[in-house]
Amino acid sequence: MVIWLIVVLLIVILQIIMDVVMILGGTFLTIEFRTYFDLAFLFAVLGMLYRVYKMQKRGEKEKLKERIKELEKKIEELQGK
Repeated sequence: MVIWLIVVLLIVILQIIMDVVMILGGTFLTIEFRTYFDLAFLFAVLGMLYRVYKMQKRGEKEKLKERIKELEKKIEELQGK
């Protein structure tokens, strides 16, 4: 997760630098070159969202498994009485 955040941070910094250079009239950056960075940023963000979604699902499954174990213990206690 931290690696994704570092990648996005680097891309954002590069985009800011590229925007400043474009505003100042730099000629070595083309629109096509900027588009590739925008796409890379998009895929990085999509990757982060996917990872967060998967981690959230994993957390929900772990909570449900713990709850099932608690209920099984209660059932065993009631059956023992």
